[in-house]
Amino acid sequence: GTAPLTPTTFCTLDAITDLSTLLSNSPDAGGTWTYTSAGQSPVNMPFVGLNYMFDPSTYPAGDYTYTASNLPCIDDATTITINLETPPNAGQFPPFNVNMCMGQVLDLNTQFTILPTPNTPVWTNMTSGGVGISNNFDPTLLGLIPGTYILRNTIAATTYCPSDDEDITVVVNDLPTVNFSTINQICLGETLDLSFIL
Repeated sequence: GTAPLTPTTFCTLDAITDLSTLLSNSPDAGGTWTYTSAGQSPVNMPFVGLNYMFDPSTYPAGDYTYTASNLPCIDDATTITINLETPPNAGQFPPFNVNMCMGQVLDLNTQFTILPTPNTPVWTNMTSGGVGISNNFDPTLLGLIPGTYILRNTIAATTYCPSDDEDITVVVNDLPTVNFSTINQICLGETLDLSFIL
């Protein structure tokens, strides 16, 4: 068989793959797969047989060589070089709602309990139809009303791995107001108790 001319790259989230499907020119069955890079090889190496199942989530990157034998002829070997790509991680938020008031600005990038990787969050307001917003969440500037908003942080996809996202719930509270319902008249020298409770 013949291996690809360029390295094969998997995301560590990808499904288990039969490496024999990457070989062309009808490789002989009954050969042996070996790990020919430095470092720890997979626990099931060497593997006798054509159909070696590669698990990107647990097996290392490196060179995987398939060798076919047919005595008295010399062995024929071909090597697949495998690269692995780590998927993005959108981080983690506290398991409770975040409260704020109208007129305040909330820096969403400071709300992570575990930072995203890479730390390049892109924010959208899912409650308002997925509209893009700044990490400095300002309900007044955005023309929003008091209420509950689901805001999503997305870390963009890489070449071989999908994007990842994480949501945070922000409760925007209205500012308290005070209204006087009566008009009181007092004379010079008198006092009036104006105490109230919000």
